[in-house]
Amino acid sequence: KNQNALSQAKIEGMLNNILEMKSGNTFTKTSLNDLTSMASKLLIGIMEGNDKGVNARISSNLDFTLIKSRIVTTYANFLEDVLELAPAETEVETVMNLLKSDHLESVLEEGFDLYILIKTLSKQNEEALAIISEPEKGQDVVVSRAFEFFRKNTSSIEVVIETKVETVYFPLHPMCFYLPRETRQEFHLNVNRESPSTKIEEFLREIPIMINEMEYMSNFM
Repeated sequence: KNQNALSQAKIEGMLNNILEMKSGNTFTKTSLNDLTSMASKLLIGIMEGNDKGVNARISSNLDFTLIKSRIVTTYANFLEDVLELAPAETEVETVMNLLKSDHLESVLEEGFDLYILIKTLSKQNEEALAIISEPEKGQDVVVSRAFEFFRKNTSSIEVVIETKVETVYFPLHPMCFYLPRETRQEFHLNVNRESPSTKIEEFLREIPIMINEMEYMSNFM
């Protein structure tokens, strides 16, 4: 019921309008970025109800060309304005090695929100699926690298929502890449596997230790 009520607000139309807008006297660039992120998050929340009719209507009203273009722009702006690198000349691995915790709160937040929106829709929309699929040969190098970056830095978990299993996507925190392989291997070898619940409980106990180790290791990178 709530999902249908929210869908009637036509948030997807608002998102299209925001993406078409340019910074001016009314909105600053930061305000537009924030509005894009909020609209994207709201659409993702609406779709978590897994109502195929609602999701199909949202898909049909979204301008995927605008969204794709904006994802690439956020990536390019991040490299140029924050890292001071040339997007067409910088490998994705180089960008990932330079990522810091506060970067997720920069223009990248908007890019991740839009990428996750398309990723969520790709389960039932061919146009969205085509956008996030592996790039074709001859595709613009910045477009290819932008989507490679967001693909490598986005993960997912499965959660149960009203008896339905739903895939929820989220940005990987840069610190996650600093957990040593030895720590992961030690956990996999020694974790109590008597039942799924004991494995989860032991993992939860280890999380503070792992976080401390990742924070420590990140200081040397």
